[in-house]
Amino acid sequence: MKRFLTFCVQQPLFVNLLTIFIIVAGFMSLKNLNRDVFPNVDFDIVVVETAYPGANSTVIEKIITIPIEKELATVDDIKKMTSASVEGRSVIIIEIEPDAHDKRGVVNDIQRAVDRTTNLPADLEDKSLVIEL
Repeated sequence: MKRFLTFCVQQPLFVNLLTIFIIVAGFMSLKNLNRDVFPNVDFDIVVVETAYPGANSTVIEKIITIPIEKELATVDDIKKMTSASVEGRSVIIIEIEPDAHDKRGVVNDIQRAVDRTTNLPADLEDKSLVIEL
């Protein structure tokens, strides 16, 4: 390191030219840099939300969350599935494998798996909502 610093002190013209070259190269590469004001960002996360007003978290887990999770277990390219059952609502967060070839197809498979869940309560007001983030 000491030899490098000594060289820089002894050759100020070379160091200044190298600095100018790096700055000019940076500005030239900035001109060719692709920029987008609102880039399309894909988080590969799908949320399945089901509302069942009036039911406590234990009931929500038994009659909504577990049956949907069983159907979702048949879908390929799911990296991680996390669920939360709270009073009146079931939320399942699904992470899709980053190297999945057809992510749109995986989301469609998730939607079909949720629609296939048949043993949900009959008095459920709305269908389960599948949201892609």
